[in-house]
Amino acid sequence: MRRLVILVTLLLTACRGIAVSPPPPSLAEGEIPDATAPFRAYAAEHRDAFGGIYLDGGIVVLQFTDELAPHDAALQARGIVAGRYRLERVERTEDELRELQDRVTVDMAGQPLEGYEFLSSGIDVFTNRVELTVKSNEPGAEEVLRDRYDAGDALALHVFPLVTEWVQPDAGDGWRLLDHGEVRESYSVRVATDAATSAALWAALGLGGEAPEVDFSASVIASFAQGIGSSCPELRLDAIRVEDGAVYPVFSDPLMPRACTADLVGGQAFVVAIDRTALPPAPYRVRLVPPGERLPCGGDCGDGLSSEVIVD
Repeated sequence: MRRLVILVTLLLTACRGIAVSPPPPSLAEGEIPDATAPFRAYAAEHRDAFGGIYLDGGIVVLQFTDELAPHDAALQARGIVAGRYRLERVERTEDELRELQDRVTVDMAGQPLEGYEFLSSGIDVFTNRVELTVKSNEPGAEEVLRDRYDAGDALALHVFPLVTEWVQPDAGDGWRLLDHGEVRESYSVRVATDAATSAALWAALGLGGEAPEVDFSASVIASFAQGIGSSCPELRLDAIRVEDGAVYPVFSDPLMPRACTADLVGGQAFVVAIDRTALPPAPYRVRLVPPGERLPCGGDCGDGLSSEVIVD
């Protein structure tokens, strides 16, 4: 089980919407607990063979590319108890991995290959490789990237489809989509059970036009406004589900995987008509997230609107 990753970090580059992992800091400057100071000092003296360091529970794991027995003897000669550490043999030094990641990071900053979208990179200390995640629909994408960096199996590639077009479903089991679009509010739920409350809901959202005609004897209207950031405003409504007396939407990012900024600039609102036959017995709750889950914004969602409505 992977318990702690020390050398892999992600830096969110908002201007390009790219997650870039810079070369890890030197061991002398890294955020490694003080208890590992003697191990860091030893690693700094053997950089020509040092592969990495991580914690496995309370055990410090040191990686080297050469024979382990001399390192084991040298550590114990310094008074380090054998049970405090474990040694692993790896193929590549940390400096070699950093050099490879430097080349990858330059490409990520410039996005030089047409038909490729670079997403993230990082050093995986557990596999002793550099990981690179990209999107591309180009034939032979993995071979192209491996040839570009001439890294062999030192590079772990994760290639995902580059999605350029997607479709928003207009209906599902027990519901149909009335309208959707970007709105000022976020993390909010509204419910209308008659024409008057429907008009008020429509005006509050500001989607424009007139409220759609709905047979309220057979349906209710609900709006779900999920928060969005400036770099990733796209959102898809996939389903409306009922669970434990609650009604809630199921969203997905149609362009995943991608790196998104954490700013909040408004919401994507989806207005749906839900069949009364699909609803639980009253009173029921209409929520933005499933029962027991919290909103991604935690306790501060920015606008004070309700993310749950109780319908009697």
